Amino acid sequence: MKLKDRYNPDFRVCTLVRIHVPVRIEWTHAAIKSRIKGLLGEPEGCVYPLSFSIEEGTGESPQYSESTVLELELGKTNKSNSVVSSAFNDIHEESVLLTQKGCE
Repeated sequence: MKLKDRYNPDFRVCTLVRIHVPVRIEWTHAAIKSRIKGLLGEPEGCVYPLSFSIEEGTGESPQYSESTVLELELGKTNKSNSVVSSAFNDIHEESVLLTQKGCE
């Protein structure tokens, strides 16, 4: 997974995921705490549903939160953009790749 936003201009994480096993990744940048959560579901044909959320904030409660279900296919990158704040030109760019090859 790659995430690009104002606080994480070049963030990348590669981790092992299993069906029905929650994934949680957290990190901080100055006062900003970020969190990614995911849960991979059973495939429906060639499509793997991934419940996916991103949270950012300065305290325990996030100031920004987004949740979605991504439809992943092995070897194909899923890219999306989210407008966090149009006033501050804060846009998230996310790329998620599901692969059996491991980290590259």
